[in-house]
Amino acid sequence: DMFLLQSLDDYVEASRVADTRLTIYTGGHFGVVMNHAGEVAAETGRCYREHLAGDAPDTRKAVRMQLITEKEEEWLECDQWPPPTESHLEMFLQGEGTTG
Repeated sequence: DMFLLQSLDDYVEASRVADTRLTIYTGGHFGVVMNHAGEVAAETGRCYREHLAGDAPDTRKAVRMQLITEKEEEWLECDQWPPPTESHLEMFLQGEGTTG
């Protein structure tokens, strides 16, 4: 999707100041319009009802990504973007290339 990186950056910035949700469908920007228009309209309506009409908040994770393989369709969900990573330990060699 030609807008994906910008959308991810926008999500990160917006999530710093508000409760923000991001849904990423497969198929690129125009594929979403062709293949998922009904779902996008339903999600948009749900968002409007939640924020403007006072409906119950969405209880799904903040970030949802659709993953489609040849055999199945799955959703990867996480609380934030980028997803947290496992901690790691950085080690550096000393001046002569030794570990000390």
